[in-house]
Parts: sequence; C-alpha cells; structure tokens
Amino acid sequence: MALHVYTAWLRNLAARPDDQDYEFPACILIDSDSPDAAQAWGDHLAQKRCARGDLHLLWSEIEATEMPPDLPLIRDGQDAPDSHIGW
Repeated sequence: MALHVYTAWLRNLAARPDDQDYEFPACILIDSDSPDAAQAWGDHLAQKRCARGDLHLLWSEIEATEMPPDLPLIRDGQDAPDSHIGW
C-alpha cells in the first residue's frame, strides 16, 4: 500500500458563480496499491457525495506522496463519513 493525495475540484450548485465557494478543491489521503485504484476510490467517494445534488465533480487528480500532508486518511475500499472527509 502507498499513500496518494486525491484532489477533487467541486462546484457548489447552490452557490452563485460570483461566490468564492462556487468552486473549490477537496483533498484527502488514500492508502492504496496503485494511483489508478486510489483515483477510482476517490472518485467513488466524491460522486457519492455529489449524488446528494448540491455538488458537482468537475475533475480530480491523484499524486503519490512520501511525506503525507495533514489530511484525512482513507483506505482504498473504506466508506468514510463526510464528517471524516470534510466535504
């Protein structure tokens, strides 16, 4: 397993385009066997959050890290609550 920083860029559908919170990044650490698996799991979690209708996933990216930043940690396959992820 390896740590990957997953970043999802989200759009708040309830906000106006001139609102500073209209688009924003959300970052988590995903412990996974590969970058592709980490991205797939991060996208799953982001889409699950977006399914509630107030957010839209614009794009995402994954980056391997050896020095993990202070971010919520999720293991590949772990369904974490929004309160842990922070979105």
